[in-house]
Amino acid sequence: MSKKIIFWIIILSMIAIGGILGYQRFIRENEEPLDLFRVFKSDVYQEVVETGIVRAGEEIDLSFKNMGRIERMDVEVGDTVEPGQILAGLDTAQLFI
Repeated sequence: MSKKIIFWIIILSMIAIGGILGYQRFIRENEEPLDLFRVFKSDVYQEVVETGIVRAGEEIDLSFKNMGRIERMDVEVGDTVEPGQILAGLDTAQLFI
C-alpha cells in the first residue's frame, strides 16, 4: 500500500473514533435519566362526601284561571317531565252546571 492510502485510513479512523467518543461524552449525557416503576393491576376508588340542598334547575310559579278539584294525576313524584307535558287534569263537572 502506498503511504497516501495509509495516511487517509489513519485520518478517517481518528475522525470515526473522535465522533463516537464525542457522542458518548456530550450528547448521551444530556439525555434525561429514566424513572422505572413496578406496575400492577388494581381497582381505583374515590370517595366523595358532600352536603347541601338539591334544587330544581328551573322553578316556576303556577297560577290558574279557575279553581277546581284535581281529577287525575298523570305523573308521580320523581318522574321526569318534558316541556308541554300534561301533569294533572281538573274535574270538569262544575263547568256543565
